[in-house]
Order: sequence, then structure tokens, then C-alpha cells
Amino acid sequence: MIQQVGERIKLLRIQRGLTQANMAEELGMTTSAYSKIERAEINIPLGRIYQIAEVLNVAVVTFFQSSLDLQPMAQSNKNQKVASSSDVEELRVSIKRLQEDIRELKSEATPNPRKRKKKK
Repeated sequence: MIQQVGERIKLLRIQRGLTQANMAEELGMTTSAYSKIERAEINIPLGRIYQIAEVLNVAVVTFFQSSLDLQPMAQSNKNQKVASSSDVEELRVSIKRLQEDIRELKSEATPNPRKRKKKK
């Protein structure tokens, strides 16, 4: 999944005539760190995915669809299409994976009460 997201981000960036340096600057990160996103060498935080979608002017779901519609959001809203049942199922699976990732991140961020030191 992460490989697919990185590839789609790269494709969208290139189609919009942006360099990795342009993207990195827009996102407030180094070019090296941004490059790792496209190469799927790091897990992309959900907030960063939203930022990337905003810079590329696409909906976040674009990174997770089976068929890539590369139109900007403003244009795609004019050409609304009916989703097939397979599109809906794929989106449902992607959402489920994201929810699992969020639960995992929350559990990692929540301190274990048993490990807390008692106040004296």
C-alpha cells in the first residue's frame, strides 16, 4: 500500500511539473525526506498525506484508488462519476487499513498506566 501511495504522489507531482525540491519546500521538509516518501522508505503520517494532497490539488482518496484519476479536485467535481462496487469495496478496505493504522499509532502514543511512577 505504501509503495502505491509513493508512486502515485510521484506521478501526480511530475504531471503538475513540480520537482521534489518544490514539493519539499511546500511541505516544509528537506528534499531528502520528501524523496523517501516517494520511494516508500518511510511510513507517511496521515497529516502529511493531507498536506501532500493539498499541494497537488487532489482528494486524499486519490492516493488509494485502484484507477488513478489525475484531474485536480476542482475539475473532478464537475465530472462526477458513479463509483463501481469494486471502487467502493477498495475504498472500504483502504479506510479500514487507515483506521487500523490510526488505532496502532494511538496505542503507541498512549502511555501505559502500569509503567507510570506513583507520586509520593
